[in-house]
Amino acid sequence: IGATVEDLYDNVISASSISFTVADSIAPTIVFDPEDSESPVPVTDNITLTFNEAIRNTDNSTLTNVNVDSLITLKDSDSNGSDIAFNATIDSDKKIITIDPDSSFSSEQSVYVAIGATVEDDSDNAITASSIAFTAADSTAPSLDFTPADSATGIAINSDITIAFDEAIRKTDDSPIINTNVDSLITLKTTNSSGSDIAFEAVIDSSKQLITISPSSDFSSEQVVYVAIGATVEDDSDNAISASSITFTAADATAPTVAFVPPDTTSCIPISSNVSLTFSEAVRNTDDSAITNSNVGDLITLSYTSDGSSVAFTATIDSDKKVIIVNPDSDFTSGQVVSVAIESVEDASNNAMSATSGTFCVVD
Repeated sequence: IGATVEDLYDNVISASSISFTVADSIAPTIVFDPEDSESPVPVTDNITLTFNEAIRNTDNSTLTNVNVDSLITLKDSDSNGSDIAFNATIDSDKKIITIDPDSSFSSEQSVYVAIGATVEDDSDNAITASSIAFTAADSTAPSLDFTPADSATGIAINSDITIAFDEAIRKTDDSPIINTNVDSLITLKTTNSSGSDIAFEAVIDSSKQLITISPSSDFSSEQVVYVAIGATVEDDSDNAISASSITFTAADATAPTVAFVPPDTTSCIPISSNVSLTFSEAVRNTDDSAITNSNVGDLITLSYTSDGSSVAFTATIDSDKKVIIVNPDSDFTSGQVVSVAIESVEDASNNAMSATSGTFCVVD
């Protein structure tokens, strides 16, 4: 108050003043790191709660590294999730709580962190219970599936090969994979990693998840093929694949061959001889049915070339389906040339042998 008042005797007061401090009535504020809804957060990150002033327990006791853990909730997904083990510490200024999980977060895990209304400032202003949730980074490398699968057999000789990924991929230098550079990522060889190169062209689809490898020519019959991709691709979170490879076997693409005994145009043989047909592999009828002793005769023709007359016979096939024996019902006629023929048969891979025949002469 200024020198603006006096008593009844005209005595004016001296100007006077005082000062005082209003009590702190504002609770401490908190800043979470990571922030609420932050994504992606490195899987090895700690979590901090930073207060704008020193804090203590609401019973006025001091916060220490021993008791600060009990203030924190750390869970998977949300407040109802399973607990995540951790160790918490507080700095000497009593302003920063650091939460150190016992292990790294799972790839793309949702993490919930909270603190209750359990701390206050020196003026007894308690905080409001607070929580956040964040999402850990993708830390899993893309998975891949080869088609054909590893060790597959009977693969069509004109097949393409595909490598399918469960997420988009790029090169490990972060550059995109395009049709002009995808060939350099692939190895295609005969037999194994030391085999001869197989020429091919490769393309990648627009989603960057499917590589298609088209060999420049058909595989050889029953060829073993080696295909590989190195640790040269990754996802958008820098998770690189491990080098991967498979081998598969192309289908049998060669038709059976047959050897006649007696051989075609052989020197004359005794009239009491029989005839055998030996195949390079097991054979069956072209309708995929088995050749048996009861139907094998339908495939064979035995005749004299001079007049085309038939020679009666009985035919059998062995259990391996590789050898047919033709037994004439009686001796051949001496001096004749005999023709033996077989209709088309096939192997188990549907490779059909054309009808074929041979001739031989017989003498008494």
